[in-house]
Amino acid sequence: MYYTFICCRRCRENLRHAVLTIVNVDYCLDENGEAHHTGRYDLMTRDDGEARLVVRRGQPFVLEVSLSRSYDPAVDAVSLVFTLEGVKRPQYGHGTLVASPLLLPGEVSDGAWQTVISAYADNSIKIKVTPAADAIIGKWRIEIDTKRRESEGAVSFTVDSSFYLIFNPWARGDTVYLANEAERQEYVLADTGLIWRGTSNRMRPSVWKYSQFERDILDCALFMMTEVGRVRVGSRRSSRRFSLSLRRQSEEERAAMLKALRQSESHFSRYYLNEEFNDVRFDFELRDDIVIGQPFSIVLAIRNQSRTRPYQISVILRVEAVSYTGRLGEPVKKSETERLVKPAASDAVRLDVAWEEYGPKLMDQSAFQISCLATIKDTNFEYFAQDDFRVRKPDIKIQLDGEPMVGELLEATARFRNPLPIPLKRGKFIVEAPGLKEQLKLKLIENVEVGGDAVCRFSLTPDRPGRATIAAKFYSKDLDDVDGYTSFVVRHRPYVSSG
Repeated sequence: MYYTFICCRRCRENLRHAVLTIVNVDYCLDENGEAHHTGRYDLMTRDDGEARLVVRRGQPFVLEVSLSRSYDPAVDAVSLVFTLEGVKRPQYGHGTLVASPLLLPGEVSDGAWQTVISAYADNSIKIKVTPAADAIIGKWRIEIDTKRRESEGAVSFTVDSSFYLIFNPWARGDTVYLANEAERQEYVLADTGLIWRGTSNRMRPSVWKYSQFERDILDCALFMMTEVGRVRVGSRRSSRRFSLSLRRQSEEERAAMLKALRQSESHFSRYYLNEEFNDVRFDFELRDDIVIGQPFSIVLAIRNQSRTRPYQISVILRVEAVSYTGRLGEPVKKSETERLVKPAASDAVRLDVAWEEYGPKLMDQSAFQISCLATIKDTNFEYFAQDDFRVRKPDIKIQLDGEPMVGELLEATARFRNPLPIPLKRGKFIVEAPGLKEQLKLKLIENVEVGGDAVCRFSLTPDRPGRATIAAKFYSKDLDDVDGYTSFVVRHRPYVSSG
């Protein structure tokens, strides 16, 4: 027994004087994910052994480090080295290489990054790492160096997987800081939102899935920032300066400009020549709440305000399809009309457009450019008006059959009514919903008759609690870009006691 005691004591002494080595590093994914609002990233939830840590700069995250023996701050010196991946020559002065000594609770280093022990246990320690609030966004590799304080040699341990460092709207020191929690929830944590499309006088919301938490999206974003987005910086100027001098026109110059405007096709001339004539009033009218498939009309109302003189007026009305970029498509319809408007009388010129005329010529977002040119004979007056509008497509209505619960099958139905005067052929719904690994593509077996409903039923299993959105689109031969969405809250299943 005596010899056994001596041997064990010597073993403990030898172990105490051996260099401390790292056995394993645990990224504490659940704890860090909740604290950093990153638990929804696919990288954090993979169950195939490929999970990776995603944290935000300027805020502490924790590492649980397993050791070859108990850590002794009087004997052991530990430092952590952080290296930004994708950099050819990482350097301390460039913020791509950071070394931080491991400190005891209450101690502070002069470095931008802080690493402090937060808890002790047998053969393990918990380390709190606080990256600088302006640290470079990207993937970082961790190496942990250990040595005895009185010796020179060190042992290095490289963590087998890198961690992702991203912006932090919750950190006051970060340039992207947002003080309002509601804004953080909407602009940072929401994975769906609304974009607005259409014309200036008829905007339409459309659901947009950001997918920032989905598989490979964060890696793609970092690739865009670090590889595709590189910009060479040098002393050569990248812009030129131009000067523009404006001076008051003489009467001769003004007359020459008026002549040029009359002979040009410039839209500005129509407004320019309105200044000195007010006997006739024009009002360009359009009923713009038109559902696709319905006919629509544009009307030019004319009123002769002179009590003595009639006016002969030439009117051109024109409708053209237009893309969302403003590019004009095919002309849809045009009319040219002559009207004699008697003194103190009113008149109207009307252009009716049927579905059969505009339907085959529709472009993306179903928009049109309408224009009117009215010329009053024996005067130099021309009235020009132009506007954009779009016919309105139906909205897809989505109904949930039941209360959304994490891990429980949820049935849903999407439907809308066919607004066209023709059946919809080869219809297809595309659905994005929580818990789906990819889009659902649901083809309709039968045509959707005039006035009939296009309906699809589908199921999903929400995989996480919180705000969620189902978005649906419909495409067919004669009607496409029909969409709709519904937002809801997914809850945990209620706990039921077995007792």
